[in-house]
Amino acid sequence: MTPGQGSSKSRQFSTFYLGDRLYGIDVMKVQEVTNALPLTRVPLSPGFVHGLINLRGQISTAIGLRELFQLEPAAGGGSMNVVCRIKDTLFSFVVDQIGDVMELDDHSFEDAPDTVPDAI
Repeated sequence: MTPGQGSSKSRQFSTFYLGDRLYGIDVMKVQEVTNALPLTRVPLSPGFVHGLINLRGQISTAIGLRELFQLEPAAGGGSMNVVCRIKDTLFSFVVDQIGDVMELDDHSFEDAPDTVPDAI
């Protein structure tokens, strides 16, 4: 970096795929990654809530990111769960495939879509 250039902070992200699009979440928020887990459906919940997961005694809401981001349904294949703790609440994000942990500069990624609540 030459003098006068702005410095950019880098952070690590756990990445995952929805279709051919790569997404990421701050690695410090990720508790674990699992294969698809049994769900308990929640009547009258929004379409993006797949249900509840019992993760070794911890109850987690399973959120389908395809539905939340208003993407087309996946064409078969399995799914994975990215279990995250955000503001003392446990969430399980249902994704198509897990990527790698990547270190990225703040300017090298896009903001979350408008369909994602600010709390997430």
